[in-house]
Amino acid sequence: MAAPGFPPALAALASVRTWICWKWGPVLKKGPGGRKVPLLDAAGEAVMTKVPCDLGGRAMSSADAGNLRTYPEVYDAISHGLCSGAALAACGNDGSWLVLDLDKCRDPSTGAVADWARGMAEGCGSYAEVSPSGTGLRIVGGSAGWTGENQRRWWTGAEAEKAGLGGKGETFFRTGFATIT
Repeated sequence: MAAPGFPPALAALASVRTWICWKWGPVLKKGPGGRKVPLLDAAGEAVMTKVPCDLGGRAMSSADAGNLRTYPEVYDAISHGLCSGAALAACGNDGSWLVLDLDKCRDPSTGAVADWARGMAEGCGSYAEVSPSGTGLRIVGGSAGWTGENQRRWWTGAEAEKAGLGGKGETFFRTGFATIT
C-alpha cells in the first residue's frame, strides 16, 4: 500500500526496493587543511543540495543497492520528520523505468512551462510532476525502447536545438537518484 497522495501512475513502483530518502544539506567543498566546508553564495548563505540519506536521516550512498527501501518505508521516515522527501534510486532499476529530469523549464511564480518541456512531457505520455525547486519537471515512465548508452545525459546547446529539445535535462536509468514530490 502506498502513502496518501502517492501518484497512482507510480503504484507499480511503490513496493519495489528502489526508493531512498533525501534531505536538504549544504554543498561541501575543500577548505583550509583539506577540511570540508560549506560552499557559500554571494550573500554568504550556504548553497543547499539534496543529500541521499537512510531512514534515520543519516547521509548515505544512493549507489549502494543495500540502501534501497520500498516507498512505504521511506514515507514513514518522511512522516516522522527524519528526511525531506522520497527519491527513486536508479541503481535499483530493473530496467523497466527511467526518469527524465528537465531543468529550468518552469516559472515557479506563474506555473508556466517552457514549450520544449511541455512537448516532452506530453510526448512521453507518462507521469510528470514539478520538481522540488519548482523550476523543473520530472517525467517517470517505462523504458521500453530506451537505447541510451549513458545512464546520465545532458541535453544542451546546439545539439539540443537541433533535436528540438531547446533546454537541458538529465536521464536517470542505472545511476543517480531523482526526487519525487
